[in-house]
Amino acid sequence: MFSPRKYQKSCCLSFLLLVTWIGIYFSLSIALSGDDFPKPYSPQCTERENIFEFTVNPVVKSLGNDKYEISFAVKGNCDVTVAIVDEKGAIVRHLASGVLGPNAPEPFQKNTLKQVIYWDGKDDLGIYHKEPEKLKVHVMLGLKPVFERLLGPTDPRSLPGQVLGFAVDNNGVYVFSKSSRIVYCRQFDHNGNYVKSLVPPPSDLPESKLGGRTFIEYEPGKRAHHGPYLMEDLGFNGNCVPGLDDGGITSLQSVVARKRIYYCNGGGSFHIKKPSRIHYFYTDGSTDVNGCAGRTFIKFICRHEQQRFAVSPDEKWIYMVGMTDRGDQNAPVVMRFSVDGDEPAEVFLGKANIKGNNVSFAPGSDNESFNNPTGIDCDRSGRIYVADHNNNRLQVYSPEGKFLKTIRIEGIGGVQVHKETGAIYVLHTTEIEGRTVGRISKLKSFDDPREELHLDHVHASVFIVDSWASEPTIWLNGFVRQFSPYERVPVPDNVVVLRETGGTLKKILDFNELLSSNKLDYLKWSGSVFDHVNCDPVREQVYFRAFREGPVGI
Repeated sequence: MFSPRKYQKSCCLSFLLLVTWIGIYFSLSIALSGDDFPKPYSPQCTERENIFEFTVNPVVKSLGNDKYEISFAVKGNCDVTVAIVDEKGAIVRHLASGVLGPNAPEPFQKNTLKQVIYWDGKDDLGIYHKEPEKLKVHVMLGLKPVFERLLGPTDPRSLPGQVLGFAVDNNGVYVFSKSSRIVYCRQFDHNGNYVKSLVPPPSDLPESKLGGRTFIEYEPGKRAHHGPYLMEDLGFNGNCVPGLDDGGITSLQSVVARKRIYYCNGGGSFHIKKPSRIHYFYTDGSTDVNGCAGRTFIKFICRHEQQRFAVSPDEKWIYMVGMTDRGDQNAPVVMRFSVDGDEPAEVFLGKANIKGNNVSFAPGSDNESFNNPTGIDCDRSGRIYVADHNNNRLQVYSPEGKFLKTIRIEGIGGVQVHKETGAIYVLHTTEIEGRTVGRISKLKSFDDPREELHLDHVHASVFIVDSWASEPTIWLNGFVRQFSPYERVPVPDNVVVLRETGGTLKKILDFNELLSSNKLDYLKWSGSVFDHVNCDPVREQVYFRAFREGPVGI
């Protein structure tokens, strides 16, 4: 919101010139006829003369019968705004606003520095004011926007859309959120404090650090970032890095290797012949051509909608599960690709028959097979942990792919290993009083996988363990609370941070709970281009309507 303040004079009947940008737009819009379509600004439409002086001060004269004459003269063809305000400074009537000269808008007279305009005693709603003698006319020369405040959510933990997933390294936690095909990434420190936005990129990054992106020169020497494709940031997809615009990606456990955050696009299907590609951007928000262009992930056609990545301790290899086999089942394989080079990923664990662009998988329950793997991670020794969901087990393999151990866990959905302690954290389900609920359990280690603690009523699709926090810390995209048998499990539009303290997991941060105390911060933008912001210039009220939500006044 902007409040213009420059060179204004008042004259009594008590009139005021108080102009906001809303008032300007209102004044201009009523001058358009049905056949006129607003045209984009292109120099020179009407350039104001930067001379802001009165040669004749404003004078107001009552002509009787609710008619008032306002006259003044200026030294140059500058921009002028005239408005009627009450004793509290609120605008009662927007009378005129525009640049004087050959294109001066009504009710200003064209090609003259002397102006006479009239007020009929009505407010902006067309109702006669009962006590006009208490009002003022303000005439202001020269509009200069001055930042006043932000409208809507200002807390960066008010994430747009749903929480897609996470990545983590020694610098903090990277939170992805999305709505439809629009994806954002924000960095938080190990205690949940906001650091910066990575997608869209930080405003202080020079163009030289945004390789692979396109720009538009909107004024000579001034360029604006417009994503990898022209118009992409303006409403179609709104992404600032390619790959994440795929609407099929439903959740993401990303990974950081060599200060790059890796992820895949959504891949292709029988109906969508879209190649699978690996992309990355850097942990400072910068990009390069290779990361934006991506490299081939797999040569055969397959979707990867629930991506789970893990990286080896030497950051040489990246592992992945989450390719779609059929329906809502993940392909029963672990893919592996090298951080160096540009070779596609290969099947590292599991069974698959690949012939050209065609592939067939063989789910199984032996130690060389999987059935719907839903999670993966590595420990500091390079061992690979695979959450084998339909087989209700956690499978562990050596860095060379040799089977090491099976740990039985009913309903396992995800796995994370603390890089320092070797503790194993699993997201799974259990039964309490005949009802299936979510649970996070901690197992002591690979050598001694006994349960040390657990937390019930965890509702999340993806979680990550921060091994660099002062104490073991878990980030998840959901809720930790007990629901009634009739309550629907909510959409994962929230971030909860748990910390292991004194042998228990305690909630230290809940984004939605934190925002609920502030109406505007809790008014979360859905992240969709279908959200609406409408301005009422008469009442000076702004209304926001999130997609599928009701209107809320700001």
